[in-house]
Amino acid sequence: MTADEIKAEIAASSISAITLDTSAFGNPSEMSLEHGLLARLRQFCGTGVRLLMSDVVLNEVELHMAKGASDSLAQLEKSLKAVGGSWNVSREARGEAKKVLIGTETPKDHASGRVNEFVERNECIIVKAEEHASIEELMRRYFSFEPPFAERESKKNEFPDALAVMSLNAWAEQNDTKILVVSNDDDWVRYCEGTPRLIVVRGLSEALALFNANAEVVCSALSLRLASDAGKEWKDSIETAVQAH
Repeated sequence: MTADEIKAEIAASSISAITLDTSAFGNPSEMSLEHGLLARLRQFCGTGVRLLMSDVVLNEVELHMAKGASDSLAQLEKSLKAVGGSWNVSREARGEAKKVLIGTETPKDHASGRVNEFVERNECIIVKAEEHASIEELMRRYFSFEPPFAERESKKNEFPDALAVMSLNAWAEQNDTKILVVSNDDDWVRYCEGTPRLIVVRGLSEALALFNANAEVVCSALSLRLASDAGKEWKDSIETAVQAH
């Protein structure tokens, strides 16, 4: 579909949901759920557009974040050890510095907490693979090399992707709607191209721009902006204009 066709479907509420695959969350080692484009997903709260997340994708994001946190923790400990030698900083002082920076959480608990907060903050609807994906269809696609499976030896690694896209497609059919899917994964794209329920775009910025014509989403985004520190300049301008009037 063209951008104009997608906008028309959104305006008609034919596309009433948006979802992201793991690739849309950015660099696995530097995922930030609280800033940048991902923070703008809050603009869908309270509107007619639902933010869906496959439980498979959420689990993958959590795994990536836990690994990133574990790797950076190892680097921090190595750096603090080097500081201890070159600056004669005691083990106790280095331990306190580490505690101030990252607290006492394990990488796994830290990642899990941030993912749960992301789901709650953005009022995500979680689509569970066990409730929506058909094992019969999954096996048929696997042995027939149908999307999202590819004709290569590593196709067994694509089972998580298959569970995710199939469950999202089933959810769309059950709710008689279409979903805008944000993915830069070629296997996801090939699957989406074969079903009218899943409309794929490559980037999150592109996806968000497509909703700019939806009045509810725009009003929600403006309200969030006004409520943030970034909205102070807007508030000052509005107050000045009102006083002048």
